[in-house]
Amino acid sequence: MSTDASDRRSASNTPGRFDGPSEHLELAEKRECLADERERAADAREDAADERERCADAREAAADERERALDEREIRSDQQARQAGEMVAGRRQRSYEAIGRARALLAASQDRLNRTEEALARVKAREVREQHLVKQSIAATSPQDFSDTPSGQVTAALTRCESLEVLVDRLHARFLAAAAALADAHELLADHYERLSSDETPEAEDQRDLAACARRQAGRVRQVANELQ
Repeated sequence: MSTDASDRRSASNTPGRFDGPSEHLELAEKRECLADERERAADAREDAADERERCADAREAAADERERALDEREIRSDQQARQAGEMVAGRRQRSYEAIGRARALLAASQDRLNRTEEALARVKAREVREQHLVKQSIAATSPQDFSDTPSGQVTAALTRCESLEVLVDRLHARFLAAAAALADAHELLADHYERLSSDETPEAEDQRDLAACARRQAGRVRQVANELQ
């Protein structure tokens, strides 16, 4: 009998062994706090990247507006030149200027592509973090053999129920946030296609169709999110 009591005391003092549901819950809360802190830091980085993206889009929109104004002015200049019999050298100079503007637009398009790739990388990183958090949350809700007594089993069941409710709330909030981000991304894509379609190239009609499709997708995503709120 003395040996059994000694064994029980030794087992209870073994490092890494849970003393009961309260200790397990405390460890789960600590892990969740650390995960939340990492998530907040990642969200702050993404917010900064999104702000840079908005600033870049604003600069591009201003550049597009200047380009349209220059095109209109060039058309008027050509009309005036034809009426006045302007020399060919002047038209050649304007052609060089148009080439320079086209190169600037090409560079801006490359910058936009680079930013799109960076945004996709951020989305992928967020997905990895989300999957990791879900796995952690599910692991935290796994049943633990806290006690063979009825009271211990009831406590374990209540702890699991509370953890599952917290997990559902967290995932629901994350889904709504992801849906809002997805809808915004579709809107940005639509804006991009609409800017491309303003050039009246042979592909302009297809680009307008793609813009309309992206806006419809954004609307559907928002509708689903609203239904789940």
